[in-house]
Amino acid sequence: MHTRLPFTARLFVVITLTVLSAVHVVQAGTNYPPLPYTDNFSNNSVTSDDNSTTFWTTVPNSLFTPKQVAEAGSNLVMASNGVIGSTLVGIDVSSTFNFFASPLAFSVSGLNMSLSTAPATAQLFRFAVQDSGSVTAAADATSPLSSGVDAAVVIDITGANHLTLNLKEIGLAVSNPLLSVDLLSTPTGFTLTLDGTVATPTFSLLVNEGSSSQTFNGTLPGLNQTNWGAIGEKGWSAISLAGMNNNGGTGTLVTATVDSLSVAAIPEPGTVALLTIGTLLGAIRIKRGWRR
Repeated sequence: MHTRLPFTARLFVVITLTVLSAVHVVQAGTNYPPLPYTDNFSNNSVTSDDNSTTFWTTVPNSLFTPKQVAEAGSNLVMASNGVIGSTLVGIDVSSTFNFFASPLAFSVSGLNMSLSTAPATAQLFRFAVQDSGSVTAAADATSPLSSGVDAAVVIDITGANHLTLNLKEIGLAVSNPLLSVDLLSTPTGFTLTLDGTVATPTFSLLVNEGSSSQTFNGTLPGLNQTNWGAIGEKGWSAISLAGMNNNGGTGTLVTATVDSLSVAAIPEPGTVALLTIGTLLGAIRIKRGWRR
């Protein structure tokens, strides 16, 4: 025989379950997208990716000419006449963009700022892997470390072919920039590999410069998953891309275009070794089979 709870007790249970359900629903992070992930910016909807998923938002949310974040001719176009810039950023952090769980390669291709009217030194393209969605990596073009997200790995590339890589994390003192280099020629894209699975996290940056490329490697000293993101989303990340005019003068415009963005997991060295051994053993078996 079952005892029926009084109405007030039943009401309390219903309210409690409803509140718990609501707490789950409003969690900011997402398990989307699966890897490997690519957005070719070709569906004429800047907030939707190639899978027709609403994945992106813009900062500022409302853009007025000449500021622009749009898709045109299979390109992401970011145009700005000021230091605040025009940014495309993931709405939420994603659990699959967690480079503390597995090394990840973030790639940008088809980078071009040649349509800009601002001086080359004022032209700025900013890319960031960051601990929050729907916000810029930094407040404006003047510094990649100014207010914005609490933690990020930020790449700045100017029209004068100068590249910097900076690390920001709340409560962490870093000797930035971690990388500052004049590139040999105009960059057309890059792949940033972040590995937070090791004691001291590392970065590897491959920069494509037309027919040539350069690779830069380094550490991210002090970077810690504990200080990256909110509770329940530690290590989860979002991506942002921005075109900015760093005091280029009245009436000048920075126009940065990108063909595509992709994210892929990098197999651990042990996994690569196992795959290689497996391939060799398979080849040996096949060869022995031929001999029979």
